[in-house]
Order: sequence, then C-alpha cells, then structure tokens
Amino acid sequence: MEILEAAQCEPVTITWHGKPRFVLMPYEQFESMQLTLNHANISEKTDDQC
Repeated sequence: MEILEAAQCEPVTITWHGKPRFVLMPYEQFESMQLTLNHANISEKTDDQC
C-alpha cells in the first residue's frame, strides 16, 4: 500500500532489472496527460497542412 500512497503524490517508476518499465499514477493524471498529448498531436497535424 505504500506504493499506492506514494503514487497519489507523484508518479512512481517501477523498474525491472534496474531499468524503468512502468509508471504508476492516479488515473486522473494519466487521463489529463492523454488529453494534452492528443491536443498536441491534432495541432501538429494542422500545422503540417498549412
């Protein structure tokens, strides 16, 4: 449960053999990041067409 509590404050990186493999964060934060990325991708596509 400590990991879940830590993930409420900041993203937690989970490693495998010393290499980052996963990130644990609140779903709301992930969803916000996805919206930001989608918006950036749409803007990028629009810029390319001009």
